[in-house]
Amino acid sequence: MAEAKAKKELKEPRCPICSDYFENPVTIECGHSFCSKCITKKWKGVREDFTCPECKEVFEEKEFRPNKRLARQVKFFRQIDDTIQKINVDILCDQHKKPLAFFCEDEQLAICHVCCKAEHQHHKVDTTLIPVLDYVDKIEVQLLPLKWHLEEVLAFKSKQGKTQKVLKDRIENQRKKIFSEFEELHQLLDKEKDGLLRELNLKENKIAKGIEENLAKLEEQSASLRRIIRDIEKKVNSSPIQLLKEAQTLLERIQSVKFMDLKIETSECEENFYSAPRQYMALKELAKKFQVDPADIILNIHTVNDRLEVSKDRKAVRWRKEIQKVSKSEQRFDTVPCVLGTRGYSSGRYYWEVQVDGNGDWAVGVAKKQICRKDRMPLSPSGGIWAVRHFLGQYYILTSPAIRLSLSEKVQIIRIYLDMELRQLSFYNSINKEHIYTLLLSSSKELYPFFWTSYEAEITLESFNVK
Repeated sequence: MAEAKAKKELKEPRCPICSDYFENPVTIECGHSFCSKCITKKWKGVREDFTCPECKEVFEEKEFRPNKRLARQVKFFRQIDDTIQKINVDILCDQHKKPLAFFCEDEQLAICHVCCKAEHQHHKVDTTLIPVLDYVDKIEVQLLPLKWHLEEVLAFKSKQGKTQKVLKDRIENQRKKIFSEFEELHQLLDKEKDGLLRELNLKENKIAKGIEENLAKLEEQSASLRRIIRDIEKKVNSSPIQLLKEAQTLLERIQSVKFMDLKIETSECEENFYSAPRQYMALKELAKKFQVDPADIILNIHTVNDRLEVSKDRKAVRWRKEIQKVSKSEQRFDTVPCVLGTRGYSSGRYYWEVQVDGNGDWAVGVAKKQICRKDRMPLSPSGGIWAVRHFLGQYYILTSPAIRLSLSEKVQIIRIYLDMELRQLSFYNSINKEHIYTLLLSSSKELYPFFWTSYEAEITLESFNVK
């Protein structure tokens, strides 16, 4: 039979010690292989000068590594033995109905002996089953990315599932906060309250829908990958001749798998969905209730970094390549390009507007008076700074870690609300009235307007008629 001939022409993978097929084959330093049990028994009691039973080379340490390829060869030979014993004639040539016992290397096909004498007589034909080992290697290598991607899909699926509970908890906390705060405002803010609840429900539905859709996609991808991996591994573990027949198709199927672009749909309610004042249209009535006062900010030239140029009216600041001439001051920022306002705020409610560079690198917000001036400090609440930043076309809230924002359009003028009574800092797009974010202030101490700019970016303060 062809199977017997293939087995005869191949060198049988037998252990030199026990002369039987390898069991859990391992390879030692010289390159010779043995059964794991045989070499372990051979070296039992030996503490030094470990000798190879084949070439007699001596090693100082007892080291050997598993030989997976040899294990596959053993499996292959055992399958051939089974084939010979069962006289398997189930796998036949579609054209001639004869057993597939040969392999055409030119067309990469399993063929029968009639094919050899007919259309494949001038082709290079392998009369052994060696090519099956190469296909096993190729398929296993091709399966690795699928298995790795499956692990990633399952990890993302797990993380995405956790965000559902986080979302519900945060939504519930925000809902309770809205009810408790608006209870004090009575009829003045009834309309405001209803609008906020509608917006909150819309946000919840939108985020929950995104999470559910992403979970469904992750489940679909993981199920598809499991199915493909299971089907292909089943084929790999089938008869060698059957594998030769379908090897090319299996490889093409693996390569055709499209990987899903993995992502986590996250909630934007990291701090607060709700912040007061919230609706821009009700600003006048809210201002009466909360006594929000416009702040006329003047830049403190004693704090400005020597890379920044302040305008004569101290209403604008711009980063320069050239170092500016400045006097020595303990208040000055020596290492970071920032400047503070002259006045600090420890009570009351205030707002101011800042014109910002749409393409520059800048940050605006508030900072503690005691922040580090002579060395680098983290741009986050841990460094005494609460701010929003624009960098490389993206907007971020400078928490730790920073929160990336998704805004409807570029910000040209940003309005900043500082509420020292509720200890909140809110940012709005002054042009389209979009609420950007609200930060909770962990400090009740005096806070100063903070400005950070770099790489030719310019910041200009809007003027208000302050009574």
